[in-house]
Amino acid sequence: GATYSLNDHQNLYLSYSVANREPVRDDFTDNPGNTPKHETLHDFELGYRRASDWITLNVNYFFMNYKNQLVLTGALNDVGASVRTNVDKSYRMGIETELLVKLNEHLTWNANLTLSENRIQNFTEILYDYGVNWDDFIVVENKYEDTDISFSPQVVAGSGLTYTPFSGGEITLLTKYVGQQYLDNTSNNDRSIDAYLVNDLRLAYTIYPSFVKSLSFSLLINNILDEKIESNGYTWGYLGGGDTYRENYYYPQAGTNFLGMVTVKL
Repeated sequence: GATYSLNDHQNLYLSYSVANREPVRDDFTDNPGNTPKHETLHDFELGYRRASDWITLNVNYFFMNYKNQLVLTGALNDVGASVRTNVDKSYRMGIETELLVKLNEHLTWNANLTLSENRIQNFTEILYDYGVNWDDFIVVENKYEDTDISFSPQVVAGSGLTYTPFSGGEITLLTKYVGQQYLDNTSNNDRSIDAYLVNDLRLAYTIYPSFVKSLSFSLLINNILDEKIESNGYTWGYLGGGDTYRENYYYPQAGTNFLGMVTVKL
């Protein structure tokens, strides 16, 4: 990597890195007879940074090129467990932006935004057809090109607006947006998680008594608007009796909830 300083407050950077990851144990034990290959990632990054007394900005372009990424295809082993398969070519590409602005002596805003494209160039989905009378076992392959990687939203954004009414006290409004995510690698809207927006509120107060370095009290009120959202899930499909069946399962998140915390630094 290399960094070029434009002046005392700004710089440009460029980096290239390679990472390899071995398959996990389950890729061998859950898929007997298959020899999974290790994943290879070539990562290119180009960015701009700016830092001053009142603003910090970082804009980063990334291109993550995968070779033999391990993904779920719908294939099952002999006991019904899902197994992962290498796909030859896939990538993640996008722009990440981070911003911190000191609006005045009491108000600070930080935000982040990621826009990305996450694709598999050639993907083969595996389904099982049990026949009209439910007494067959036929492997069905559906081929897709340039399809979205599952659980990879194109838009992720966050915001934190912090108000400091007095020394040691903070009130922060936290906002998070996550775009649509697909439950599998077929880019089908019927098998996806809807985009969601959630707001949290954090109240914090810190004192500095003589017997410890600091004593902090905080209260986090999560999902203050009581939004009904799901953040994860999975999908399942098969054929039988002359019909195709698709089943989606979701993990709903809690409505408004509270978390209190006391932190002591000795």
